[in-house]
Amino acid sequence: MSQTPPPGQGPVQGPGQSPVYATQQGYPAPQGQMGYGPPPGYGMAPGGAIPPGMYPMPRPSGGGGAGKIVVIVLLLLLLVGSVVFNVLLMAALAGEGAATAQRRGVIERVEMAGDRKEKIAIVRLDGAIMEPSKNQFMNMLERVASDDNIKALVVEIDSPGGAVTPSDEIYERIKQIKAEKQIPVIVSMSSLAASGGYYIACAGDQIFAQRTTLTGSIGVLFSRFDFSGMGEKYGVKDGTIVSDGATFKAAGGPLTPLTPEHEAYFKSILNDAFDTFKDVIQEGRGDRLKRPLEEIANGKIYSADQALELGLVDQLGFLSDAIAAASTSAGLTKPHVVRFEREPTFFDILGGAQASAALGASANGGLNVQVTPELIHELTRPQLMYMWRGQ
Repeated sequence: MSQTPPPGQGPVQGPGQSPVYATQQGYPAPQGQMGYGPPPGYGMAPGGAIPPGMYPMPRPSGGGGAGKIVVIVLLLLLLVGSVVFNVLLMAALAGEGAATAQRRGVIERVEMAGDRKEKIAIVRLDGAIMEPSKNQFMNMLERVASDDNIKALVVEIDSPGGAVTPSDEIYERIKQIKAEKQIPVIVSMSSLAASGGYYIACAGDQIFAQRTTLTGSIGVLFSRFDFSGMGEKYGVKDGTIVSDGATFKAAGGPLTPLTPEHEAYFKSILNDAFDTFKDVIQEGRGDRLKRPLEEIANGKIYSADQALELGLVDQLGFLSDAIAAASTSAGLTKPHVVRFEREPTFFDILGGAQASAALGASANGGLNVQVTPELIHELTRPQLMYMWRGQ
C-alpha cells in the first residue's frame, strides 16, 4: 500500500516529464548551490540512486597546470626582454651624453673620387653655434688635422651665429689647422652666415656666398629677460641678497630693472667682445674691405650682393665653386673630395632617417641643431652672443 507524501514534498511532474523533487516551498531545488534545496539525502531514490531528471553535483576541475606554467614562462620572458631593452636604451642615452661631452665618432664619405693623396675635406656647420654643436664640429676638424693626405679644407656654413666663446674656439682651431698643415681654407656660405657664422668665416682664405645668402650682423648682444613690470603688477619682488661691497653681483636679474650704472657695466663687457669681433674681421679681410669697418660693423644683416660690394665676401658662387677654388689654391691635379660626417648613432640605426632627423642629424651629414630643452637653456641663460635674432 503506497503512502502519499505530505503536501509540497512529492515529485513535481508535468505531462511527459520525469519527476523533479521540490523543496518544502514547492520550488525546484537548485543543484550544486550551498544553502538551497532539501537536506542531504532528501528525496533520494532507495539505495542512494539518483532519481530520474537529476544530475550529480559537478566537481572542481584539477586540470590546467600545464597552461599556468606556459603563461608564467611567457610573462617571465616578457619581463626579461623589457629589462634588456631598457638597459640597452639607457646605455645608448648615456653614450649620447658622453659623446657630446667627449668625442663623437666621425666618418668619411667620398664626394668625388680622385687621387687619395690629394684630398679636399668638406666640413659643414648648421644651426646655432652652441657648446654641443661646437663639440661635434671640433671632432670633424680633428679628423682633418690628423689626415696627412688632406691638402685643402672647405668649410660650409649655414648658421645665424651663437655664443661668443664657441664661435671663437672654432675660429681659432681652423686657423691653427691652416697654419700647421699649410693648406688653403675656403668658406662656402649657404643660406645664412650671420654674426658668429661670419666670425668663423673670417678664418678662411676666400669666402664664397650664394646669391641668396644673408651675412653680416656684426655685433654682440646680451640676452636677458626683464619681468620687473610683471613682478610689480602681481606683487613679486626679487629677494636676492648679495655680500657687502659686491654691488654688481645681482645686476641683470630678471625681476630688477637695469639701472644706468648697471647698463654701463654690461656695455663695457659687450664692447670688449665687439672689439674682438672687429679685430677678427680686420685680420681676416684686411684691405679687402671696401668701406671703413666702423661703417660696416653696425649689426645690420646684408644680402650677398651688398656683402660683395662691402668686401665681406670675395665671390658669389656655390659649393662646387668653393671646391674648385680649393683645388686651384692647393695646386691639385686630381683632387679626391671627401666629406666628414657625424657617425650614425644607436637611434639613427634603430629608427632610420626619421630618427636621425629627430635627433638633429642633417641629411647632408652636417650638424643640424634641433630645438631641445638643452638648446633652449643655452639660448635663454645669460651670456654674450654673436647671433642674428632675425631667424
